Amino acid sequence: MEAGGPPIPPAGPETPVYQGGDASQPSSGKPSGVWWGAAVVIGVLLAVGGYFLGSNHEADNYKAGSSGYQEIYQTGFTAGAQAGTQAGTAAGKKEGARYGKKVGYAKGNSAGKKEGEVQGTADGAS
Repeated sequence: MEAGGPPIPPAGPETPVYQGGDASQPSSGKPSGVWWGAAVVIGVLLAVGGYFLGSNHEADNYKAGSSGYQEIYQTGFTAGAQAGTQAGTAAGKKEGARYGKKVGYAKGNSAGKKEGEVQGTADGAS
């Protein structure tokens, strides 16, 4: 042995280490049913609390004057203006084409009759 150091105990069987819990029931290393039940209850409470906090915050966005309200309003206004412009343009083109056919037919018919009368008179005179 070295001088001045503590004595080293002789080698022997290991002393069991205390793991906690009831010594009469061996520990399986897995969480018990009570632990899982508590975890589920805590998870449900957190989910319900998060839902209510989120829904209150979302409801605040729909109050007039709030920043969320203005954003929602502007998004809807822009989408509505674009949809209205597209629908109006399509309806205008359709109405314009229908009116153009009507006016074109009337002018063409009138011009054709006049030309036909002139041609018929010229053919009849010859």
